[in-house]
Amino acid sequence: MVSPARTPEELLETLMNELQDLADTDPEKIDTTLLIHPFVLNDFLDFNEFLDVADAAVEDMSLDGELQVASFHPDYQFADTDPNDISNYTNRAPYPILHLLRERDHRPWKPPKRKCDLREV
Repeated sequence: MVSPARTPEELLETLMNELQDLADTDPEKIDTTLLIHPFVLNDFLDFNEFLDVADAAVEDMSLDGELQVASFHPDYQFADTDPNDISNYTNRAPYPILHLLRERDHRPWKPPKRKCDLREV
């Protein structure tokens, strides 16, 4: 969803609503949510500070261990890296984004088990 929030407080309210909706919805119906917020937290340092607020909201809502918040930002920079370090680009996006996802779904991909007889191909 694209949030119309213009302040961190408005974004927090939207975030908490989206977290609750995701927690209350069957994973077969909704498994993950992107919360795009182009009008607030465009400065990366402000965005980075808000991530602590987001994590606290997950904990306060007793959703830790169930949901988590991943983050993407146009100026994303991991600690102790140069701003142009290639590793920062894994978390860069055109707009600030909070990706809400279920923790149990955040696991390594495994190929499906298939029984295939190549003689039949």
